[in-house]
Amino acid sequence: MIQRGRCRYCREKIPLRYPAVELLTALLFSALYIKFSLSLELLFYIIFSSILIVVSFTDLEHEVVPDPLSILGAIPGIALWGLKGDPLFSMLGACIGLSFMYILSRLASAIFKKEAFGEGDVKLAMTLGAYLGIQGLFLSLFFAVLLGAAFGLILLALRLKHFGDHIPFAPAMATGAVIALFFGQAVLNWYFGM
Repeated sequence: MIQRGRCRYCREKIPLRYPAVELLTALLFSALYIKFSLSLELLFYIIFSSILIVVSFTDLEHEVVPDPLSILGAIPGIALWGLKGDPLFSMLGACIGLSFMYILSRLASAIFKKEAFGEGDVKLAMTLGAYLGIQGLFLSLFFAVLLGAAFGLILLALRLKHFGDHIPFAPAMATGAVIALFFGQAVLNWYFGM
């Protein structure tokens, strides 16, 4: 703000995404601290949320989800659940996430006659499953589909995208994962209590 949105050295305008990423990161880390307090679990979920932020903004800007983040991101999730005494919860979530998104990707590609989900989205589902387990994974994907459809309709209405254009899905997956992480149990209790 003091530099009026310009680099101190080259005076080039700083893109809005930089302060947006910093603000989002600060808010998410604060919310994680409120949920998990100062604990080892907090550290693992900070890693998870950092992965989600990076893959979201990379997908938005470059339409790619980096493999090292989407694949290796599952390892801390499995380690977390291993420390909690239930590594099977995480490993099953990771395997089902990868398998389900792979099958869904192939089916959608066959139906629409073009790539429906990128490989990065498929691999990212493995990381979501590793951290959130099977129920959390499917809940996050449910929210991701709703958010992705709403985002796509808004882009179409604003004529920023045309029907058939690629729309990044990782940001919707990441947002769905955050919703599942913070509110998943409450949503599931509400649903199964109906």
